[in-house]
Amino acid sequence: MCLFIALGAICCKPIIYDDPYKIITIKGWVLDAENIPLDSVEILNFKNEILAYSNKNGYFEIHEQEYILQDDVFFQRANYITDTIRYYTFSQIRGKWFPYSGLDTIVLKKEIKAN
Repeated sequence: MCLFIALGAICCKPIIYDDPYKIITIKGWVLDAENIPLDSVEILNFKNEILAYSNKNGYFEIHEQEYILQDDVFFQRANYITDTIRYYTFSQIRGKWFPYSGLDTIVLKKEIKAN
């Protein structure tokens, strides 16, 4: 019985947030498949709340609490396929969240309409 309790305690580490209310800034660009900047792309959280919009140069900045960016972030615009990004990943070995690197450019593909 003690062995099962010990194994459960070792294998089931809780998720550790250093500071869940820390504000993080994510900066990047949204382009189409031809590398043309896309403006007015809605950037939403998992609750479908708008976090930011891209500007005429395709540039965006998200200023949000760290824990929000540990869930999926959605990039959507009319006539384009919505893309989903996760800016953080949980490390089982280290027992905490770490940011992905290199996610500063998002490419949205045009939606193909059936005739």
